[in-house]
Amino acid sequence: MCNANPQQMVMMEKTVRGFLDEGRAFSAFEVTIETRTREGIRLRHKDVQGDCHEISCLRDAVEFGWDDSSGGSVTWCKSQYMKSPGTGWYFVYHPNTFDMSNYNPLQTTQAAGASLPPSPPVVAPDPSVPASIFISPQPTDSGGKNDDGSFSTDYRQRLLVPTSFLREAGLKPGDECHVVCDKTNNIVMLVADGTSFSGQDVRITTQRVERHGDIRLSSTTIKAADLDADKFVIENAQESQTAVVKIAKKD
Repeated sequence: MCNANPQQMVMMEKTVRGFLDEGRAFSAFEVTIETRTREGIRLRHKDVQGDCHEISCLRDAVEFGWDDSSGGSVTWCKSQYMKSPGTGWYFVYHPNTFDMSNYNPLQTTQAAGASLPPSPPVVAPDPSVPASIFISPQPTDSGGKNDDGSFSTDYRQRLLVPTSFLREAGLKPGDECHVVCDKTNNIVMLVADGTSFSGQDVRITTQRVERHGDIRLSSTTIKAADLDADKFVIENAQESQTAVVKIAKKD
């Protein structure tokens, strides 16, 4: 059940994005307190606790990772934590490399120091303004497939390559995929074995196929092939007698 209004959800998402960018460990309680302090709003954790866990970018980070400032994808985890025996368990979100023994939770006494501001007057929503403007764009399960058959990046500038393309190239969930960024030809290729594609203007990295059988390419990967485009063509092809997934910009 969603108790937070659309404006509050946007404010809390802003807080979560900041925490993810910092790479810090945090709980839903800390999201509430940080949002309340920064925005100067009346926000009770018991009212929005469940909404914190449903914030789309947070769920996305746990399932797909979060791109750091260098463009690399950081794996995030959701772990149960107990401050001291008998105090009860709660969830903490953190990078997978974070040592939970170093987690320093926000104390209730610290939070109490930030008093709640007066409740703002209740203002009826403007019926001429659609509620959807308050909701951040969501990544689509289809990977941003357009009506013309091309594909677009999601709200974090990542390109989702659907399962069907990877399966035809012999790549299944959990496989190591070689990502070949060809700057000369402005293409990205996904292949099970990238040893035959090395060259001066080619950068090869590896990426794990997600559990649903797809892959999300970061903006850094796309830029490594000098792919400056709003729409992309994804197709299966044969290169050097090897089955590949080929990604190029749509003309």
